[in-house]
Amino acid sequence: MNNSSNKSTAIRDSVTQRLRNKSQELSLDYNTLLSRYFFDEFLKLLAKSEYKNNFVLKGGMLLSFVLGIDNRSTQDIDFLINGLKMEDSYLFNVIKSVTAYDENHDGVWFEINDSIDSIKPEDEYGGYRFHIIGHLDKIRFPFSVDIVTGDPMYPEVKVGKYSTVLGDNIDLQMYPLESVLAEKLQTILSKAESNTRSKDFYDIYAIMNSLNASNNGNCGVAIAYLTDCEFVNQINESVDFSVLKVAMSLTCKHRNTYFSKVKAREILECISCDSAVIDRWNRYVKKHQYAKSVDFDDIISTIS
Repeated sequence: MNNSSNKSTAIRDSVTQRLRNKSQELSLDYNTLLSRYFFDEFLKLLAKSEYKNNFVLKGGMLLSFVLGIDNRSTQDIDFLINGLKMEDSYLFNVIKSVTAYDENHDGVWFEINDSIDSIKPEDEYGGYRFHIIGHLDKIRFPFSVDIVTGDPMYPEVKVGKYSTVLGDNIDLQMYPLESVLAEKLQTILSKAESNTRSKDFYDIYAIMNSLNASNNGNCGVAIAYLTDCEFVNQINESVDFSVLKVAMSLTCKHRNTYFSKVKAREILECISCDSAVIDRWNRYVKKHQYAKSVDFDDIISTIS
């Protein structure tokens, strides 16, 4: 075995042992941590690239960081881009540049698949899904990177400190939580009983509860953007519903929808007693350990 192979194997063994230790420490599945590790390594390369200010982290990866990996997992990485052409071959080359081999990057390298999928066909700008394989010696980890553009964000994007599963800190642009809540709420209200995304229900509930929000106005997030309610976070910063109002208004306008307070409550009441919705939620709970202590009625109360 040559020196290069010896080094790769040593790095792999060191990383996997640290992940196994973390798995025992957090009582989390090792493969969940391994997937997070590869995601983190991709984000570390992005943070060092010339494109770091063009990518805004959103979706499940953002929530896994905000809520904690023990409270939210994900299978891919989602970004909104600014200042780049929304063209598949161009973005392919951008990702290729971001993931160009770095001999100082802990033995991890990324392979970009030529296959590119179009996503969000209902959206004016659409989006693209890129298929990537992360390599660490003989370990192979396939995942996807979804890229969209054009979604309204409020308030303005800020650079935040992102902590990797193994303790590194990097600077990343992050999607504002008010816009995360607004998009998920709009999806729940617009799709009503036909919404198959149980994670939207969980995410709103988990965000509000992880922030230790106290409900001063005795109203849920669904109608807060129509009222003067405000949830105050006792630990970190406020989830300001004056901000959420604007985020929700921009999101609904972008998606050509409108909901009155009465209509929102009617929709949520129908959702709360729909057997198909509840069945989908129960399947989600069985699949995701972190959701097992969450009752669907509590979710509806949080939202409505």
